[in-house]
Amino acid sequence: MAAVTFAHRTPCLRGLATLPRSWNPAGRAFAQWSPTASAIPSTRRPVQNRRPFHSSPHVSSRPRMTYRIAVSSSGKGRRFSPDKNIYSFDPATHNAIGLQRGRNYLERKLSRPDSGEDAFFVSKINSHPNAFAFGVADGVGGWTQSGVDPADFSHAFCSYMAECASNWDASAHELRARTLMQMGYEQTLVDRSIFAGSSTACIGVARDDGTVQLANLGDSGSVLFRLAAVHHYSTPQTHDFNTPYQLSVMPPLIRMQSAIFGGRQYEDLPQDANVTNYRLQHGDVLLLATDGVYDNLNNQDILKTRYSPG
Repeated sequence: MAAVTFAHRTPCLRGLATLPRSWNPAGRAFAQWSPTASAIPSTRRPVQNRRPFHSSPHVSSRPRMTYRIAVSSSGKGRRFSPDKNIYSFDPATHNAIGLQRGRNYLERKLSRPDSGEDAFFVSKINSHPNAFAFGVADGVGGWTQSGVDPADFSHAFCSYMAECASNWDASAHELRARTLMQMGYEQTLVDRSIFAGSSTACIGVARDDGTVQLANLGDSGSVLFRLAAVHHYSTPQTHDFNTPYQLSVMPPLIRMQSAIFGGRQYEDLPQDANVTNYRLQHGDVLLLATDGVYDNLNNQDILKTRYSPG
């Protein structure tokens, strides 16, 4: 599991970060959660003109937003550890988190965050100190029946999106969430170590003017909390029961078998993702999570946890 959240620099972030400690369904600590992240925007007050008189009208620009970003993750069947499974993204010391590093497949696999089949990333956009890309991806577990590790696709996908955002060579305001999803997907398709797999995804880009754009594909999703209420939430995209929209790398053999035996393989594209645009306000909390969260907690449950005392 993993999470990305935007919020004011106060207890909101702490409440989200400590959420897994107090919730333990069926003896498991967020076993089905996938990547989530949280960040809260705070405004910097413009300096006031203290002179008693000025001949020209006073012009003030829109206040800039600053964000706090944190991630919580826990692989399925693994015991949650606050020391290992909570990540705080500090743009002063990090360009990105959620990257895979290594010269070969094994080294890259060992460098992954401890989030199981689900993955996450947070990255500065083109080294901008207060413009970020972030997202969660839910590796489809059904691939294990074909001998494929579902984590390979989701972690590579998130790692490539983090790299693409970090290396973005234009203004941060020009990067779109669906564009970033497309770039990460294209890189995953040409990665020869990823011969099969699929994933849902919820991807966001945030700028320092408070605008946030989300692209959601499948049953991962987002919830925006404002003024101690659920302000907006995404709607899952599904083809059928337990068949969410998903990005895929489909081996020719499996595609051929499906054609022979009449099965159907869904191969959705980033252009199919739903796009949502927000203008965040001071104190907003934006949560991105995979379906493991929403299968166990509804929006009101999350709201109560977020605003509970202590």
